[in-house]
Amino acid sequence: MIGADGSITWGEERVSSNQLNKYMHMTTGWEPLPLIILDVADDAPCLAVQRVRGIMDSAPICRGEWPSCSEGQDWKSFDDRSFAE
Repeated sequence: MIGADGSITWGEERVSSNQLNKYMHMTTGWEPLPLIILDVADDAPCLAVQRVRGIMDSAPICRGEWPSCSEGQDWKSFDDRSFAE
């Protein structure tokens, strides 16, 4: 979750960009693969959203033949699409 103040939450824990990056790369080897869903507050700062999308785009779990990442309520909303624009 990216909050209106630009804060990042992983589950129930508030995390830094560096921690998010670490978590995103750590999940790659998990079985079964988790589904990573980016939820963004309507008034979240654009720079914070772009930064998190960049982290997600660089994470192996969000790339490749079977990416396991999405944004919003529709878990299929980013099929065949890169997070970085």
